[in-house]
Amino acid sequence: CQYSDSKGYGDYAINLLSGQGFFLCPGIGPSGRTPVYPMMLTIIFFLFGHSIFAVQIVEIVLFIITSVITYYIGRQLFSNAIGVLAGFLVAINPDLRIFVYYQLTENTFTFFLMLSIFLYILANKKNNDENILYPLSGIFFGLTALTKPSFIYYPVFLTIVVLIIFLKNKIWHKGIFIMLIFYSITILPWIIRN
Repeated sequence: CQYSDSKGYGDYAINLLSGQGFFLCPGIGPSGRTPVYPMMLTIIFFLFGHSIFAVQIVEIVLFIITSVITYYIGRQLFSNAIGVLAGFLVAINPDLRIFVYYQLTENTFTFFLMLSIFLYILANKKNNDENILYPLSGIFFGLTALTKPSFIYYPVFLTIVVLIIFLKNKIWHKGIFIMLIFYSITILPWIIRN
């Protein structure tokens, strides 16, 4: 069963819609692909039919939201001017913008990544380890990893950095562990499946 990435994601969605399961080719072993993007395509195809145009519209909306989230990250970490510049640079970046026209994971991955980072920054700004933003950031970090598997170790790396800061400054930060628990809960079913 030969395929390009773009066609393969669409085939997963079609197979899911037709009840043949999460397989590229029906009846041929479990998939090595992560599930989020094919499931997103499944929802789009269910609602609008097998429409590449509908996929592109959803991708454009995600890209616009990603630009806005980038603005808010820049504003939270630096200043309003930096936020505007960062959001604008994302919006005009041709390397990012081109992916809205293809049935590929990059745009969805970037959306989930930026949303995860934004939620994590907001959680830290609230300075309350038990706010809902830590679990939400963990869930969205999990969805990011389930969109593009190269991301899977990022939250673990973040935890190590926070532990090093804790050991150096003796500042306890349980929010990162809450985030990591929800990240793990999000990806665990897929890890068990495969």
